Amino acid sequence: MLEILIWAAVIPSILLIYFVLKHDKVESEPVGLLVKLFILGALTTLPAGLLEMVGEQGIMAISRSGAMRTLLMFLVCVPLVEEGLKYLVLMTTWKNEAFNFTFDGVVYAVIVSLGFATLENMLYVLNYMSLQVAVMRGILSVPLHCTCGIFMGYFYGMARSHKARGESSRSVIDRVLALLIPLLIHGIYDFALSIESDAVSVAGLGFTVVVFILAVMQERWSSRQDSYIAGTGNPVGQPVPYHAAQPQYQQVPGQPPYQYPQQAPHRQAPAQPQQPVQPPYPYPQQTAYQQPPAPQQHPVPGQYRYPYPQQAGSGSESGPQKPRG
Repeated sequence: MLEILIWAAVIPSILLIYFVLKHDKVESEPVGLLVKLFILGALTTLPAGLLEMVGEQGIMAISRSGAMRTLLMFLVCVPLVEEGLKYLVLMTTWKNEAFNFTFDGVVYAVIVSLGFATLENMLYVLNYMSLQVAVMRGILSVPLHCTCGIFMGYFYGMARSHKARGESSRSVIDRVLALLIPLLIHGIYDFALSIESDAVSVAGLGFTVVVFILAVMQERWSSRQDSYIAGTGNPVGQPVPYHAAQPQYQQVPGQPPYQYPQQAPHRQAPAQPQQPVQPPYPYPQQTAYQQPPAPQQHPVPGQYRYPYPQQAGSGSESGPQKPRG
């Protein structure tokens, strides 16, 4: 029975870790670094428990209202302690040479968060010795910590990228969001489950499901948009993939070094030998215009020159006539 409870407390974290690592497609993170982050995340459950006890005593001292104590405890104290400690562990990777892609921030934050969730889940399950508790926490609590880790890691990776590009103000904003958004998600979840009301509990369950779906969509989008963080160097023990490394351009001798790709010179197509112009289809050629001939004038009687036509004598025989003598 004990082995079943332990596996029930551990399996959800294993599945979620596999889900995130499968989407880290550009390069694999060093195993030693991931194991270190998981162990440190798990160990933060011990100081988190102590700080929450101290915070509870302080809240009880400053407030006598039960509703206000519940609000401050589960909306402020618990999320601030747990997410704050996980964020401090995550900050140990800020200058790590393996942290050279934006999606690495998601991987590191999820590993830390699930390390915390795994040990916390085991402590709850072993305390109650209930399989039902293990199943309920595996459905609700562990995905919640993974959700907070995804959002924390996304803004943490963007903060590292902006810092490398010299955008310090945007880097500070991203680091604030990396802590603030998980605080809000965790606080709403804890506060909804702390209220003894079926309607509020159902609302908290619906909130957890919706936020987890959004976190999965964010994780998939971050994986597709993964980009190299300039100036961070190669990952530990592995070369940077050619499509992810910083662009390196070959310098042309005699030309100043450019940091942008040069446009290739325009190449003209070789001149083709001129082909003789073929005459068009031999259409009938039009002849030149010719002056039409002048009309012939018919002779008019009495205008003929010598020899005039001889008129035959009337009644005389033809033949030469003898002269008179």
